[in-house]
Amino acid sequence: MRKKVVKKPAVRSFARLLATGLTCLVVIAAPSVTASAQPVEPSPSGGDSAPVEVQVPSINEAPGDIEGTPPGQNAPPVEVPPDSGATTTSGQKVVEKRSSREVTDPAEAEEIAQRLTQKHAEESGISARQSGPICFQTRFQSCKTYSTIVEQFIQPNFPNGPLEPIGNWVIDVTLQVRSPLQTQTKENVIQFYGDVSSTSPTTTIPGTYSFQLVVLDLANDSTTTYPAYVFPMVIGGTGYQQYEHYVTRNATNAFDKRTLQFIYIGDSPANDLDGTPVRTRTTGQQFRCDAAQSVNYGTGCVNPNEKPTVQYTQAAFPNISQTVKAGQAAFGFGIPGTGAPLTRGNSADNQANRDAACPRSSQQRLDLLGEKPLNMKDPSCDEYPFASTVQGGYGSTVRWVPLTENNKQGTLMVEFYRGNRVMPGDDYFVSAIG
Repeated sequence: MRKKVVKKPAVRSFARLLATGLTCLVVIAAPSVTASAQPVEPSPSGGDSAPVEVQVPSINEAPGDIEGTPPGQNAPPVEVPPDSGATTTSGQKVVEKRSSREVTDPAEAEEIAQRLTQKHAEESGISARQSGPICFQTRFQSCKTYSTIVEQFIQPNFPNGPLEPIGNWVIDVTLQVRSPLQTQTKENVIQFYGDVSSTSPTTTIPGTYSFQLVVLDLANDSTTTYPAYVFPMVIGGTGYQQYEHYVTRNATNAFDKRTLQFIYIGDSPANDLDGTPVRTRTTGQQFRCDAAQSVNYGTGCVNPNEKPTVQYTQAAFPNISQTVKAGQAAFGFGIPGTGAPLTRGNSADNQANRDAACPRSSQQRLDLLGEKPLNMKDPSCDEYPFASTVQGGYGSTVRWVPLTENNKQGTLMVEFYRGNRVMPGDDYFVSAIG
């Protein structure tokens, strides 16, 4: 029986020998972990830098892995180390295949991010370390964790024999994007952290891990590709890279976003079962930069996938908070933690929505809201969903509220839209507290 022919001590000996040689090789060849990649997004003015821009007829932005590079995407060629046909002392071939996944469990993702950033801090000599969670989503930060698995096997009768596992390389990656609320340069800082471990350190064959960042401009049908970053796929291997991505074209609408993609290669001298070690993952991480008049807050960037929440407290808005609660109970729109947010509409529709919800005719208002409260100064009509939303208009929940409170709400919404760069088409939630 062929399984009895496998001599694991021979595999360990081979792996150790190969690890010694490859470790020396890849450590020498690996770039500095403190290097900062240069921005390469094309400039409309055609500056001195020579960006790598690729026209793409059709880009699939669905998150996930594909083999090689996306169809129709003519990204710069990726250098793939040739397989050496790794063989054990008994003449058996060592083969491998690879896959990746997004770590969706929040606790697991945070644990990986903490571990990777801590290692980077220790290797960089950084004494201070941020306490508390670091990998979380805000309107101005996107952070996600991915895990690549390189599975290695002995195949006694290459290329058709049964596969006998000898272990896996696990490469954990955290990608963090910080987008500034206000900035003339529209610079988004993207940080890559990488860490290597093995399920069977004595038998897995070492190699290299290559990470190449790609930024997709889907609205412009183009990509911006950064140089590949390579670090050792060995026990304790780590990598860090910072990218300063300057956006040169402002978003024309809420859906005009940049999407992160990366090409990765987890490769050793073992033969490839996949045909090619190159894989491409399109992430769900995005950022958007604008100078929109509807925002009216200069130039800046956001994480458009994070829906912000505006708060109405009982202390500041004793009447309007009740309108919000009644409206949410009636329609279900805008309640935090649900899949039914409010959507900002076009400013040109605000007055029509307001007139539909709160008729201008005094008699119609009385018929709709009832008599004005005698103990309320300057009663005015308040509506939910808000007139500035797609959901607003005829049929909204309406109540009498003091005019001063209504005017105060207008100021709150203007500042909320500005402070979160909420463009028409953006979703958000409303929290009524107290």
